[in-house]
Amino acid sequence: MMIDGIFALLNFGILIGFCLYIFRKYAAEPLRSYITMEQVTLTNTQRKYEQLLKQEQTLLRAGQHQLEMYQDLSRKVAAWSAALHQHNVLRTREKTILQEHIQQRLQEQMLNLEHHIICKEVLPRALEQATHQLIEQFNNQHQQDLYTKQTLTMLPKVNK
Repeated sequence: MMIDGIFALLNFGILIGFCLYIFRKYAAEPLRSYITMEQVTLTNTQRKYEQLLKQEQTLLRAGQHQLEMYQDLSRKVAAWSAALHQHNVLRTREKTILQEHIQQRLQEQMLNLEHHIICKEVLPRALEQATHQLIEQFNNQHQQDLYTKQTLTMLPKVNK
Protein backbone atom coordinates (compact mmCIF):
# COMPACT_ATOMS: atom_id res chain seq x y z
CA MET A 1 0.00 0.00 0.00
CA MET A 2 2.60 2.28 0.63
CA ILE A 3 4.11 1.46 -2.63
CA ASP A 4 0.85 2.07 -4.29
CA GLY A 5 0.77 5.50 -2.61
CA ILE A 6 4.28 6.27 -3.80
CA PHE A 7 3.49 5.20 -7.32
CA ALA A 8 0.31 7.21 -7.20
CA LEU A 9 2.35 10.23 -6.14
CA LEU A 10 4.96 9.48 -8.76
CA ASN A 11 2.26 9.17 -11.42
CA PHE A 12 0.71 12.36 -10.18
CA GLY A 13 4.10 14.15 -10.35
CA ILE A 14 4.70 12.83 -13.87
CA LEU A 15 1.24 13.97 -14.90
CA ILE A 16 1.89 17.43 -13.50
CA GLY A 17 5.32 17.53 -15.20
CA PHE A 18 3.76 16.47 -18.49
CA CYS A 19 1.05 19.10 -18.13
CA LEU A 20 3.72 21.73 -17.41
CA TYR A 21 5.70 20.64 -20.45
CA ILE A 22 2.61 20.81 -22.70
CA PHE A 23 1.62 24.12 -21.15
CA ARG A 24 5.09 25.64 -21.74
CA LYS A 25 5.40 24.27 -25.23
CA TYR A 26 1.92 25.10 -26.56
CA ALA A 27 0.11 27.52 -24.27
CA ALA A 28 2.73 29.73 -22.57
CA GLU A 29 3.79 31.76 -25.62
CA PRO A 30 0.25 32.53 -26.85
CA LEU A 31 -0.72 33.48 -23.30
CA ARG A 32 2.33 35.77 -23.02
CA SER A 33 1.52 37.47 -26.33
CA TYR A 34 -2.16 37.75 -25.30
CA ILE A 35 -1.13 39.26 -21.95
CA THR A 36 1.27 41.63 -23.75
CA MET A 37 -1.49 42.67 -26.18
CA GLU A 38 -3.86 43.23 -23.29
CA GLN A 39 -1.23 45.33 -21.50
CA VAL A 40 -0.71 47.41 -24.66
CA THR A 41 -4.47 47.76 -25.05
CA LEU A 42 -4.76 48.74 -21.39
CA THR A 43 -1.94 51.32 -21.78
CA ASN A 44 -3.57 52.74 -24.93
CA THR A 45 -6.93 52.86 -23.20
CA GLN A 46 -5.37 54.69 -20.24
CA ARG A 47 -3.74 57.21 -22.60
CA LYS A 48 -7.03 57.75 -24.42
CA TYR A 49 -8.79 58.16 -21.10
CA GLU A 50 -6.22 60.78 -20.03
CA GLN A 51 -6.59 62.55 -23.38
CA LEU A 52 -10.36 62.52 -23.01
CA LEU A 53 -10.03 63.94 -19.50
CA LYS A 54 -7.81 66.73 -20.88
CA GLN A 55 -10.30 67.38 -23.69
CA GLU A 56 -13.12 67.46 -21.16
CA GLN A 57 -11.22 69.99 -19.05
CA THR A 58 -10.46 72.05 -22.17
CA LEU A 59 -14.13 71.95 -23.19
CA LEU A 60 -15.21 72.91 -19.68
CA ARG A 61 -12.81 75.87 -19.69
CA ALA A 62 -14.00 76.87 -23.17
CA GLY A 63 -17.62 76.55 -22.02
CA GLN A 64 -16.91 78.65 -18.95
CA HIS A 65 -15.14 81.23 -21.12
CA GLN A 66 -18.11 81.30 -23.52
CA LEU A 67 -20.50 81.68 -20.60
CA GLU A 68 -18.47 84.63 -19.30
CA MET A 69 -18.42 86.17 -22.77
CA TYR A 70 -22.19 85.67 -23.04
CA GLN A 71 -22.77 87.28 -19.65
CA ASP A 72 -20.49 90.19 -20.57
CA LEU A 73 -22.26 90.63 -23.90
CA SER A 74 -25.62 90.40 -22.16
CA ARG A 75 -24.58 93.15 -19.73
CA LYS A 76 -23.36 95.31 -22.63
CA VAL A 77 -26.59 94.78 -24.56
CA ALA A 78 -28.61 95.71 -21.46
CA ALA A 79 -26.48 98.84 -20.98
CA TRP A 80 -26.79 99.77 -24.66
CA SER A 81 -30.53 99.18 -24.53
CA ALA A 82 -30.87 101.41 -21.47
CA ALA A 83 -28.73 104.11 -23.09
CA LEU A 84 -30.78 103.89 -26.29
CA HIS A 85 -34.01 104.13 -24.31
CA GLN A 86 -32.66 107.16 -22.42
CA HIS A 87 -31.55 108.72 -25.70
CA ASN A 88 -35.00 108.15 -27.22
CA VAL A 89 -36.68 109.67 -24.17
CA LEU A 90 -34.43 112.74 -24.42
CA ARG A 91 -35.07 113.05 -28.15
CA THR A 92 -38.82 112.82 -27.55
CA ARG A 93 -38.59 115.56 -24.92
CA GLU A 94 -36.45 117.71 -27.22
CA LYS A 95 -38.90 117.14 -30.07
CA THR A 96 -41.83 118.11 -27.86
CA ILE A 97 -40.03 121.24 -26.68
CA LEU A 98 -39.10 122.11 -30.25
CA GLN A 99 -42.69 121.61 -31.43
CA GLU A 100 -43.95 123.82 -28.60
CA HIS A 101 -41.36 126.45 -29.50
CA ILE A 102 -42.32 126.25 -33.19
CA GLN A 103 -46.02 126.54 -32.25
CA GLN A 104 -45.27 129.57 -30.08
CA ARG A 105 -43.23 131.18 -32.86
CA LEU A 106 -46.01 130.48 -35.33
CA GLN A 107 -48.55 132.15 -33.04
CA GLU A 108 -46.23 135.15 -32.60
CA GLN A 109 -45.78 135.41 -36.35
CA MET A 110 -49.55 135.18 -36.86
CA LEU A 111 -50.04 138.01 -34.35
CA ASN A 112 -47.32 140.03 -36.04
CA LEU A 113 -48.92 139.39 -39.42
CA GLU A 114 -52.33 140.43 -38.11
CA HIS A 115 -50.78 143.57 -36.62
CA HIS A 116 -49.02 144.29 -39.89
CA ILE A 117 -52.23 143.78 -41.87
CA ILE A 118 -54.07 146.08 -39.48
CA CYS A 119 -51.35 148.71 -39.73
CA LYS A 120 -50.98 148.54 -43.50
CA GLU A 121 -54.53 147.93 -44.69
CA VAL A 122 -57.25 148.30 -42.07
CA LEU A 123 -55.95 151.34 -40.20
CA PRO A 124 -55.47 153.53 -43.32
CA ARG A 125 -58.99 152.63 -44.50
CA ALA A 126 -60.46 153.29 -41.06
CA LEU A 127 -58.67 156.63 -40.85
CA GLU A 128 -59.86 157.52 -44.31
CA GLN A 129 -63.45 156.59 -43.47
CA ALA A 130 -63.30 158.44 -40.15
CA THR A 131 -61.83 161.49 -41.85
CA HIS A 132 -64.49 161.35 -44.53
CA GLN A 133 -67.27 161.01 -41.92
CA LEU A 134 -65.87 163.86 -39.84
CA ILE A 135 -65.60 166.04 -42.90
CA GLU A 136 -69.22 165.28 -43.76
CA GLN A 137 -70.35 165.76 -40.18
CA PHE A 138 -68.57 169.07 -39.70
CA ASN A 139 -69.06 170.36 -43.23
CA ASN A 140 -71.94 172.42 -41.98
CA GLN A 141 -71.07 175.69 -40.09
CA HIS A 142 -73.80 175.17 -37.56
CA GLN A 143 -72.41 171.72 -36.64
CA GLN A 144 -68.93 173.22 -36.19
CA ASP A 145 -70.17 175.86 -33.83
CA LEU A 146 -72.17 173.34 -31.82
CA TYR A 147 -69.18 171.01 -31.43
CA THR A 148 -66.91 173.91 -30.40
CA LYS A 149 -69.38 175.02 -27.70
CA GLN A 150 -69.78 171.51 -26.35
CA THR A 151 -66.05 171.00 -26.20
CA LEU A 152 -65.46 174.29 -24.42
CA THR A 153 -68.11 173.57 -21.83
CA MET A 154 -66.56 170.26 -21.03
CA LEU A 155 -63.10 171.66 -20.45
CA PRO A 156 -62.36 172.91 -16.95
CA LYS A 157 -62.03 176.62 -16.56
CA VAL A 158 -58.56 177.92 -15.95
CA ASN A 159 -58.27 180.92 -13.63
CA LYS A 160 -55.94 183.60 -14.75
